[in-house]
Amino acid sequence: LRPPQLERRVPAVTLVLMLQRPEIGGGLRVWGSTYEGDDFPRKPDPRVEVTQIAYALGELVVIDSYRLHQILPFRGSVDRITATMHACLDGGAWEAWF
Repeated sequence: LRPPQLERRVPAVTLVLMLQRPEIGGGLRVWGSTYEGDDFPRKPDPRVEVTQIAYALGELVVIDSYRLHQILPFRGSVDRITATMHACLDGGAWEAWF
């Protein structure tokens, strides 16, 4: 998101499609708190709900782009490959990028 969009807090979503799962791990951790302008926030409050999402080949995860999230560690001889798209509603039109 561009700075003016962040300032106005335009609606935004992130879509992550799993194209190839790693052998171990590679899901998403999503916190019940949102981005508030700090690119290096303190660790989230331990009282905030955390959800771990393990998704399979071909599954799509859609989250609010402002939601704090993290790729979980992964390992093995198979790479984690995803297609990620971001989209926001700005001025009555959707804008999307990869």
